[in-house]
Amino acid sequence: MSDSTQMPMPMGLTPKQFEDFHKQEMKMASLIAAMRAIRFDIFGEPAKTTSQQKGVHISHKRAIFYTKAAVKAEHRRIRAAAWPHRPKTPLEGPIYARLTFYFPMTQALATKSIEHLSDLDYAVWKTTRPDTDNSGKVVLDALTECGFWKDDSQLCVTVLAKSFGVLPHIGVCIRQISPDSAGILPDMLALWESDSFAPDLSPVPGTKKTFWA
Repeated sequence: MSDSTQMPMPMGLTPKQFEDFHKQEMKMASLIAAMRAIRFDIFGEPAKTTSQQKGVHISHKRAIFYTKAAVKAEHRRIRAAAWPHRPKTPLEGPIYARLTFYFPMTQALATKSIEHLSDLDYAVWKTTRPDTDNSGKVVLDALTECGFWKDDSQLCVTVLAKSFGVLPHIGVCIRQISPDSAGILPDMLALWESDSFAPDLSPVPGTKKTFWA
């Protein structure tokens, strides 16, 4: 790899820490996936009502909970978008799933970010509701119903992220994981969670991307 294409070293890591991190990433990459990743986008605004927000009505002094119409509609929308991408047979073994939720920008945020609105990859972290785990459950339940895997207990690694984006949608990436990859998980977690692991999240000079983009 030439110097011009080397990955920039984030602030907060010593050269040795960065080298160890990069080696672990390469080792993980070599172990992941016995098959090609399944990637697709579900366009449209992600639902703000999640599976955890049940409706309730009282009948004969008893509370009866039910799934709200908005949640059912979101399930149908996700299933319709995901159906063409499902595998011929459900995936087996451990599975990695990454869901990225891009919510529409508020008017104030769009005005503040007006110089970036032509960049469809531009995003700003969303620290308001809905909760990421609840949003993820809506999508993962729908993907289970579509037959992407036999049972959602197979989901061993899930990565969930949410932000405001120029183009509202949900990004999906699914793949099988080699059973052998679990052996290096403690080392990866130890590095990611180390107090000395504090990378600079500002944009890489000359780009709009951060090291983690």
